[in-house]
Amino acid sequence: MEKQTIYQNSNLGGRRTGQDRRVSPDTSYKGIEKRISEDRRKGTRQRRFPRFRAKEGSYTAIDSNYSIIGLIKDINKCGLAFQYVANGKKLDGTLTIDIFCSGKAFYLKNVPFKTISDFHVDCKSPFSTIILRQCCGRFDDLTENQISQLDHFIQNYTMGEA
Repeated sequence: MEKQTIYQNSNLGGRRTGQDRRVSPDTSYKGIEKRISEDRRKGTRQRRFPRFRAKEGSYTAIDSNYSIIGLIKDINKCGLAFQYVANGKKLDGTLTIDIFCSGKAFYLKNVPFKTISDFHVDCKSPFSTIILRQCCGRFDDLTENQISQLDHFIQNYTMGEA
């Protein structure tokens, strides 16, 4: 009898008395399946226009001296994403880019571009020493001529939605 009173009066939290000490389930928890399916950034898609996959041979060049040339992955009226060989630094801030296609008669120059993200991309070959990065961003203050050329590029040099 003495032992029971010791256990009941002590501060063991029910450990020896057989009480269930587990945390009660959170009623607001949705589960991992429901959380992953939603867009985690703001609850809705951020893009106003769909992005289109660029055809092979579509490139972008940073600045007029072509210090970095990147392969365009996808594009829309508001921005684009391209992959480039890293030269030791990330691209950030506002840049001026040129968009062109090799072997074709398309060249759009001096497009103002604001970098949104720049991240490392894994190479397909495990033996490659090349470091690839992908830069995503949006266009800033396009002229009417640049907008019409960009529409022409999307209509003629893309392969469908990305």
